[in-house]
Amino acid sequence: MSTNTARKGQGTRPTKITLSQKKHGIIAETLHLIFRAGVDGLAALDLDGTLVDSFPNFHTAFCEVISAHSDGAGVFPSIADLSHGVSVRGDWFHRRGVSRHFTEDYLWGKIRERVLQMEENRPIQLYDGVADALRQLSQHRQLVVVTLNRVHPVRDILERQTGLDDILSIVVNSSADKAKVLKTLAKYHYRQFSNGRPNPFCFFGDTVDDMRAGKGGGIFPIGVLHASFAGDQRLRESVSNQLLRAGANKVIEPHEIARAAFECEFG
Repeated sequence: MSTNTARKGQGTRPTKITLSQKKHGIIAETLHLIFRAGVDGLAALDLDGTLVDSFPNFHTAFCEVISAHSDGAGVFPSIADLSHGVSVRGDWFHRRGVSRHFTEDYLWGKIRERVLQMEENRPIQLYDGVADALRQLSQHRQLVVVTLNRVHPVRDILERQTGLDDILSIVVNSSADKAKVLKTLAKYHYRQFSNGRPNPFCFFGDTVDDMRAGKGGGIFPIGVLHASFAGDQRLRESVSNQLLRAGANKVIEPHEIARAAFECEFG
């Protein structure tokens, strides 16, 4: 195993990598300097919908931005549309009545700005049981959060609510970038930690895009149901089937993350 410099309990803070600033190759070259010693491997996790329920805030922000930029004639997405991983790219805003004078980057900027305003008043929380699951999992896996278009302060959310100060967060700009990062992490995981024994690289996500991004390259994708789906059995079954068809090896509840990783490794 490589010599690692970030060790749990030594006051290190989560390291953040933004792909607009660093290339995939740089990530691959510096992983051994980031991860702490004494772990048996890596575990990658999505954030929104997987660990935290941020979709109500996103939904409000989307509806407000569409309304403000469509002369009141916009078509609003449902919260289910957003939470199922619909791709908000290309012509998505314009097909909902937003004026073509406004670019996608501008509209996303407004959405991020509004979400941050809401979260200043009401910080989002990890799902029940997730903090304990992450602390348990971190005892034998280095945790890596790979998140898309992140507007939340990842470090603050995770460190404040788990007490863990060595989680790596990687912010990507597209599902394609997420897939590349996951494959880079998987290669590193197997090169450093396999040692001739079964040691799957697990990725936890909540959307169809997550499961597709996690397919192949030795990645073991695991679907996570939103905790907010608990009261709707029909929706739970529908989403579970979608995740399984997209490539999930299994579908679990958020608080089952540590157990699912353990079962992948030993079962």
